[in-house]
This record gives sequence, C-alpha cells and structure tokens, in this order.
Amino acid sequence: MDFRLEQLNSGPDGAHILASWIGMLFSLSIDVDSMPAHSAHDTPSQRMCRLVQCLQAPDITDDEYDAVSQDLFQRIIRAGDQLLREIVIHYRTRPVSPRLDDHLFLPIPLLCMVDSDSDDSDDSDDSDDSDDSDSIHSDDRGGSAGQLGFASRLSKYFPQEVKHAHPGADILPFDIDPDLPDYHVDQVHVLETLVHDSLVDHVACRVLVDGEQLFCKAERGGVAFGDSVAAAAAAAAAAAAAAAAAAAAAAAAAAQRRLRVPSLRGVLRHPTEGHVIGFLRDWVPGASLNSYEMAELPAELRGEWDAKVARTLAELHRLGVYWGAAENESVIIDPHGEPWLVDFGAKVNLGLKREEGDREEGDWLDYDSIYHYLEVRDEAAVSDGGSEEGDFEIDVVLGERLRLWNLHTWK
Repeated sequence: MDFRLEQLNSGPDGAHILASWIGMLFSLSIDVDSMPAHSAHDTPSQRMCRLVQCLQAPDITDDEYDAVSQDLFQRIIRAGDQLLREIVIHYRTRPVSPRLDDHLFLPIPLLCMVDSDSDDSDDSDDSDDSDDSDSIHSDDRGGSAGQLGFASRLSKYFPQEVKHAHPGADILPFDIDPDLPDYHVDQVHVLETLVHDSLVDHVACRVLVDGEQLFCKAERGGVAFGDSVAAAAAAAAAAAAAAAAAAAAAAAAAAQRRLRVPSLRGVLRHPTEGHVIGFLRDWVPGASLNSYEMAELPAELRGEWDAKVARTLAELHRLGVYWGAAENESVIIDPHGEPWLVDFGAKVNLGLKREEGDREEGDWLDYDSIYHYLEVRDEAAVSDGGSEEGDFEIDVVLGERLRLWNLHTWK
C-alpha cells in the first residue's frame, strides 16, 4: 500500500502522526493518561504511542524504521480501515475544482485513536466475539481493541506547521534554466484533469495560465524525490529544451525541424515552503496515436509518422536526451497531422543510476511497440515522393535500431 509517515511528534501523555495513504494526508492524535513501564498490557493508544517514540529514536536503523513503521501502519488500518476508505471515497467523488491547489492540497482529516472499554480488562481475549465486532476494526495483538474516530480538537502535539516537502525537496537532481519563470499555483486554472484520481501524489492536467493553454504536472511533496513522476518528466523536458536551444544557437535548422517536442514554459513552487512542485510546458493539441484506427489510415501516412517519430528520437539521442516514454499514448498527432513526442521520462526512475547506453537502447526497444502498432511493413515505409535526404535519414535511423537490437540480443 502507498503509505508514508510525514511528521511525528510525541510526549509523555500522547503522540501525533501526520501520514499519507494513497496520497491522502491525514492527522491522527493519540492521547494516553500514562505509559506503563512494560508494554505487555498496553492499550492500542499506548502501543501506538510507543511505536511513534521508537521511530523518533536517534539511533534507529533504516531496517528497524521500516519494520516499526509497517507495524504502526497495520495497527492504524486495523483500527480505522472503514473510516479511512469512506474519507477517500468522499474526496474522489467530490466535484472537480478549477483551482490547482485544491488538487494538490486536500483538507486534512483530523482523526483520533479511541480505546474500547475492554482494553483495560484482563478478560479482553474472551470478549472479542461481541455482536458489534464487525463495526470495530480491532488491533488484535494482545487481545486489545481500538478504533479511529473524528477528533473534536487539535492535539497539542499537532505540528505547528504542516510540511508537504519530501526530504531533500530543495535539492533538485537536475538544472533548471534560470530564465524560466516561476509561477504560483493561484495563477494556474485547471481545464481538464488527465490524472483523474486527485488523491495520488502527482497530478497531470491541461491548464490555463495568463490566457494560454499549457500542460501541468506537479507533486505536492516536490520534484526532487527519487521516484517523482514529475521530476523525471521535468528533467527530460529541461534537457530537451536545452538541446533545442543549442540546436537553434548553432543554426541547425534541419535539427530544429526534427525536434517535435514541447517546450518547457515555467516551474511551479510551493506557495509557502518554496520548493519546486511541478512544471508547465507547451500543450500539444490533438489526439494520441492510440486514438487512431490503423486499418483506416493509408500505409503511406503510417509510414510517414513512423519515420518522423524515429527521426525525432534519433535526433534527441544525438543531443544526449532520452525519451523514457516510448509508447503510443506519448505520441500526439497535432491538427496538422504532425507527430509530437511528449511525456518525457515517464519510465525513468531518477533514483536509479542507469548507463546512457542502456537508456538509449531502452528507448529503441520500447519504440518497437509504436512501429508494430503503426503496422509499418517494408513495402509501406515512406512514399516515393520522399527526398533523398529524408531517405538517408531513415536508413540511418533503421540502421541504429538494428545495431542496438543486436547489442541487446547478444550481450
């Protein structure tokens, strides 16, 4: 399950947990009268409080932290699975807001831990089969029961400031052009959500900024996190933009024409914490390759699209940029019938150190699915009206694909 502990606080008479589950932040207050010297007869609240204190220990190892946090999460789920799911359903079914911050920063449910009357009884093991057992999500370790409810007030251990930033959110794993403008979430008006589940950590949407339609991808915790979807896309888009600018500076007109990739237009920062939470790029109007029925398209047109996508990919590799998302959904056919490569870095995990050769090979291997989807055959490669220069480029691209395929097959 997608569970993360965001902030922990504790004291002699309680604790507070700020956690996220499938993208939803929630607050859990735990109040205790006292902490017994030994944990054998802990109530659910006391046991959770001990686990929080254990997680805050300065000498805890990574393995211990993982084990204890999983224990804590399982106890939370046993105590309030139904309540948490009801909150998730409520957020998922509410009307879609045009405000970007409503998608990124959902209201935080305030919950509390409630110990049942049987928790203080030595005979609690014998009372677990009561008629209302189905309505209480029991913490069955040690025979004790507990459940989550809505809190009537903030815990005194509730953090003074709720932090959204993931660890290291201010240290980006890639460079951003200093001339790229910063935008505030209030400047972004959502027109269409492309990631429809507003509870996931990242959102992707078509937006309106200063009267212009753009594409936005963002994550509330920041794009510096190792497995950030927005980070992978932003890093690749920034590299593609830099490569396109380099080609323009070198007056490489032919190379520019081959680079049908959207330009990076700006970055989004957290409204109070300041870390980069996302980016804006050109919106490419049109439909994805998956929207077309190949049997209804002329072989010449399919061959032309195949050649243009392959040339763009080869040019990106020449400039040191990798697609990382070679699939049908990531090829957009614009109103003029031109194919564009979008969604850069969708398959690249920035937390993994990959050799450049492997990433290039991976692009071509993934690209084969596009080639086969287009149903391109040798007899339907490119129309006879193609230029000699175009034919030469296609030969080079196909030769490179064959070379990389052979490397993959025989290594």
